[in-house]
Amino acid sequence: MPANATREQILAALQLGHSAARIARDLACDRGRVRRIRDEAGLPVYVRGSEQPSLTDRWRQHAVSTTNGHMEWTGERSTNSNRPLISFQYSHRSAAAVAFFLRTGRDPIGNAVADCGMRHCVAPEHVLDADERRRTREQLRYLQGRQPLRETCQAGHRQAEHARIDAAGTAYCHTCKSTRQSQARADRGAA
Repeated sequence: MPANATREQILAALQLGHSAARIARDLACDRGRVRRIRDEAGLPVYVRGSEQPSLTDRWRQHAVSTTNGHMEWTGERSTNSNRPLISFQYSHRSAAAVAFFLRTGRDPIGNAVADCGMRHCVAPEHVLDADERRRTREQLRYLQGRQPLRETCQAGHRQAEHARIDAAGTAYCHTCKSTRQSQARADRGAA
């Protein structure tokens, strides 16, 4: 980087339409100097483009079709879970939730995740919200000839509210499972 950019370098960057902040950062010079040169040259003040890509456009940039109708995510990911993310308007959104919205026109209830077997698939047809997953998995249970869900679990939790069904159609109480997992973590921490 140059220690101090020349007037010609700054003018060239201004004529490309860059902001004073970007020019100051790129050319390692004072922002006030960039503004003075801009004003002396009679160039317009930089205005951020109003044509920012939409959330849908950003999703389409990073969702790539693979085999069997799956879609792989090539964009940003969560550092903890490796979940596909989209940065949009100063926040992060789940790429799966955007895929769900594209298919249904509504925001997901609960988490939106692919129920196709491919981890982190973002194909809109494969992404279900909590309500759709439950309905689909309840139908699987009935097709397998399993009993309807009980009214309550052994601990007394209402299963209409607390029951979950895994991909194989096996029902479990989400509250009881969460309690067991919390207890197991506490036991490991105490040991």
